[in-house]
Amino acid sequence: PSDIEKLYCREYELIGSLLVLFIGLDNIERNGAFDVMPKGVDLGAKSFDKLSVAPKAKRFNAVGTGSFTGLIKQCWNPVLRNAFSHNRTDFDCTTQVIRTLREDGTNDSRGNTYLLEMVRDCILMAREIMVIRDIPFHWKRPVVTIGLNADVHARRKSWCTCASIIVLGV
Repeated sequence: PSDIEKLYCREYELIGSLLVLFIGLDNIERNGAFDVMPKGVDLGAKSFDKLSVAPKAKRFNAVGTGSFTGLIKQCWNPVLRNAFSHNRTDFDCTTQVIRTLREDGTNDSRGNTYLLEMVRDCILMAREIMVIRDIPFHWKRPVVTIGLNADVHARRKSWCTCASIIVLGV
């Protein structure tokens, strides 16, 4: 399953990188400026400029906290991703279970998963990446306002599997 592990980690990292865009959009909608960070959410940075160098794991705390980050559905397991990245996993070929291991070699059951579940999560993360990709670039018209627009929401339902609202448009 090493190829699946690499895919899982790459998708996780990509979502973490793309979250910066959505955090900025949430900041604009909430505070009228991209660099005014949300209160009460530990993103590992007190300014938007520092967000790009903050740990990606902290950025995931923003998921669901605003209109744009709320469009992303969490379908990843940070414990599993960390175990893959630090080569602390064990795969049982008979049961198809991937076990995550602590530094001392004991099992950390929070990250245990079946291979098939991990493949499903890779597919779900790929879907979330497509949602993230399509949101800002879906509309051909220039973005004039950020606010609730029922027409945009109706059109979005036709191309996105997520039931959340997106509010970009004229």
